[in-house]
Amino acid sequence: MMTTQEVAEAADLPTETTRRYLNRFSEFCPSTKESRRNMYDDGVVMTVMTVRGLYDQGLGTEEIREALARDLAPTLDAEVIEDPPAVPALAPEVLEAVALLPRVREVLEMQQGKIVALEEEVQARRVREEALAGEIEGLREDLNRGEMHRVQTAEDARKMRGEIDCMSAEIKEIRAARKEGVWERLRAWINRT
Repeated sequence: MMTTQEVAEAADLPTETTRRYLNRFSEFCPSTKESRRNMYDDGVVMTVMTVRGLYDQGLGTEEIREALARDLAPTLDAEVIEDPPAVPALAPEVLEAVALLPRVREVLEMQQGKIVALEEEVQARRVREEALAGEIEGLREDLNRGEMHRVQTAEDARKMRGEIDCMSAEIKEIRAARKEGVWERLRAWINRT
């Protein structure tokens, strides 16, 4: 016999999620009371894992209840119904999907980390672009007014023009990268996961 927490650990699910499944589908999860605790047979672990797999496939609660009713012999008050029909084995695809769930969770967490890193990189580029655009605009205004106090010689003016051109090129690269679809690729990638 297993406690709710032990069932959760065996099914690799949070305890609260497991408790919710056990309560919601209690007719398929026979239990007995021992010291004010519900105790479950070992077979309940597979039922809980099946419920999780069916939720992950997008089935609703009633659809899952119907699937369990087809696949499992229901019980009443922790007593097996007399002469229940044979419990069919779960489809191999379901068992395989359930076995892959921990790996899928791991991959999703890793992809979420990559998405956050990409968002931070895009934000940093945006900040840099805004700063460069502000500098360029300020230099252009100074040049247009003829108030370049920092420009001492023609050499300084050429150097400053080179800096402006370099900053302009960098802004163009950032904008081109954005136009190439950085955001579209990110959205498409997010939609695939």
